[in-house]
Amino acid sequence: METRVCIIGLGYVGMTLAMHMVRKGYEVHGIETNETTYDKISKGETHFHEPGLEEILKLSLGDKFKIFKGVQIDKSYDFIILTVGTPLKDKEKSPDLEIFENAISSIYPIITENNLTIFRSTIPVGLTRKALEKIKINTGLTEINISFCPERTAEGKALEELQSLPQVISGNSLKALEKSRNFFETLTDEVIISNSLEEAELIKLFNNTYRDAIFALSNTFNQIAQDFNIDGFSSIEKSNY
Repeated sequence: METRVCIIGLGYVGMTLAMHMVRKGYEVHGIETNETTYDKISKGETHFHEPGLEEILKLSLGDKFKIFKGVQIDKSYDFIILTVGTPLKDKEKSPDLEIFENAISSIYPIITENNLTIFRSTIPVGLTRKALEKIKINTGLTEINISFCPERTAEGKALEELQSLPQVISGNSLKALEKSRNFFETLTDEVIISNSLEEAELIKLFNNTYRDAIFALSNTFNQIAQDFNIDGFSSIEKSNY
C-alpha cells in the first residue's frame, strides 16, 4: 500500500512540499479552505510562481495529488502535516494562531497512535508540546506521535532546496523521531536531528530572524551607496567577493 500524506494548508510551504512529495512517489491529499486558492489549484494552476511547480501539479492532479476543501475522515494517513500561516496580529507583536488552532481541531478524527503529525508553521517555542496535550485530551489517545520540522526554503528555489537543504526534525518520543527521520530521509539528502521539539521550534525562529536581518542590512547598504551616487548592488557584490 502506498504511503499516504494529508497536508493542511496549500500556501507556499504546503504546496511546494506537496509537489516534492508527489515526485517522490507519495499519495498526497491537500486541504485548502480558501476558495480562490482551492479553485486555482483544482484547475491545475498554482497561485504563486515557483519554477517547475505547475508542471508537477498538472501531471499529478487527480492521481497522486488530490485537493479537498476540508479534512476527509480517513484514518489511513501515514503522515499529517500542518503548514498553515501564523501571521502577526494587526498592530501587535504576537502571532495570530486562530488558523493554526482551527487546523489542529480539524485533524482530531484522523490522528491515530500509529501515524505521525508534523508541524511546519512558524510558531512560538513550546506550542507543539501544548498542542500535543490538547490533542490527547480531545482524541482520548494516550500515545501520539508528533514532530516539529521547520520549513527553511527560499522562494524560487523550493523544489531544489527541499531535496538539497538539510531538514531539521524532532519528535516527542523516540518512535516519533524515528518516523520523522525515515520520512524525511526519502525527501532530502541530509537530516539534522534536534534534541527536542522546542529546539526545532527555536531553530525555525533563528533562521527566519537571520534571513530578515540579512535582507534589512543589504537594503541599508544599498541606501547608503545611493546617497553617494554609487550602484549599491555593484558595491555589495564586490564587498561579498
